[in-house]
Amino acid sequence: MIVTGWAMSCVCLLSTWGFPARVRISQASFLFPLFDSHSLLSFTPYLIDGGGDGDEGGSEGDEELGPLLNFEAVMKEAEARGVKLPSDMVEAAKNIGIREMFLLRYLELEGSAWPLSFLMKHCSMLRNRMLADPSFLFKVGIEVVIDSCCATFAEVQKRGKDFWAEFELYAADLLVGVVVDIALVGILAPYARIGKPSVSKGLLGGIQHACAALPSSVFEAERPGCKFSTKQRIATYFYKGALYGSVGFGCGLIGQGIANMIMNAKRFLSCLIVEHSKHLLWQRRSHLLQWHSL
Repeated sequence: MIVTGWAMSCVCLLSTWGFPARVRISQASFLFPLFDSHSLLSFTPYLIDGGGDGDEGGSEGDEELGPLLNFEAVMKEAEARGVKLPSDMVEAAKNIGIREMFLLRYLELEGSAWPLSFLMKHCSMLRNRMLADPSFLFKVGIEVVIDSCCATFAEVQKRGKDFWAEFELYAADLLVGVVVDIALVGILAPYARIGKPSVSKGLLGGIQHACAALPSSVFEAERPGCKFSTKQRIATYFYKGALYGSVGFGCGLIGQGIANMIMNAKRFLSCLIVEHSKHLLWQRRSHLLQWHSL
């Protein structure tokens, strides 16, 4: 499992957003294509203000994201829908403004059924990805379903008749795989950047600022006001690989720990059953000896 986490990091380095990719020791791997027109044209990280360092293509950005709404317009629209905006969106509306598309999309998603409405309010990572791509959860589900089905097929072929006897190990491995799948899709997914990120000063602040400016994947398409240099794409190769490798390594440790706990628990229960059987056999022999003596 630990080796799997690092192997999977190499897969995501040369991948784009939207297709399943995970490597297991016990199953075939699914690799992202290096280039996909739908992914490159449709999925990019958006700034909540449609901003960037330059003004090139501003009219195209306005057509796609809608006009930039000021604080009064944002609050008026939110009050008309009866929705209370999160604090970071309110702050962005005060300082920069919010694009109409993002505001309307948030108001629509926030009015969804529970638990999506709750997560949109309190989980900024999910909210920002849903604002950039409303089909984000669908893609996560596709990744999990495909990977889980392939893993199940491989485990059944590998374990054979012992599958149900070792079902706990399969379930632990499957649970870890689901977490890694969600991490992979989330790391490579486009996201809306709300306002200007607050970074500390000094070396740490510089690193945070540089990481925030990186694309979400190596081959991410550029959009008006959102340009990426070759150095940034090369840095993304190593940054995303280290990030996803760390997640895979941590999940591998947890999964191995769960597997060890299950094995120890089964050995402990087996010992208890054996001891109990010996105790019953001894009692039975004692009763038989007493009966014969009578």
